[in-house]
Amino acid sequence: RAPELRGQGESIRNASGGDVDRDLFTEADFRKRVHDVAASVLYLRDERAVGEKGIQLVGADVGGSAALLYAVEDPEIVTLALLSPGLMYDGVDTVGQVAAYGKRPLLLVVSVADSYASRPADVLARAARRPPHLPLSYAAAHGPPLPTRPPDPAPRLAPRPPSTHNS
Repeated sequence: RAPELRGQGESIRNASGGDVDRDLFTEADFRKRVHDVAASVLYLRDERAVGEKGIQLVGADVGGSAALLYAVEDPEIVTLALLSPGLMYDGVDTVGQVAAYGKRPLLLVVSVADSYASRPADVLARAARRPPHLPLSYAAAHGPPLPTRPPDPAPRLAPRPPSTHNS
């Protein structure tokens, strides 16, 4: 099960037991969701649950924005996948962040029926320093779950190790 950001799903209580009302969040509150991603990554590292391929983050909608902002600051994130990405979800600006993410692998997934996220995916793809993999989902959805058929096995997100085989 994926972790939920504050104010989403079942994450509606703060540390003192009070309600967390996403509708009352300020821009600063939304930016604090990056701390939620950081806590999840720290948990994986503390539990030694990080494999040899490193950490690959996946985020949908505003969770993708938080994952992107976190990945910019953590060079050990080896791959980032954004489902139904946005340019300014809840006040979180992602446009300049894609370039700052660098040349690490980036996957942008948007449904052909998602008119809201299709333009942001195009804008982010153009801003990326490395051409992203940009598959279209045929689900009539925004955010998860998008894929409705198996992905093409040809594209690889994780960097391949250099070949030691000589032809």
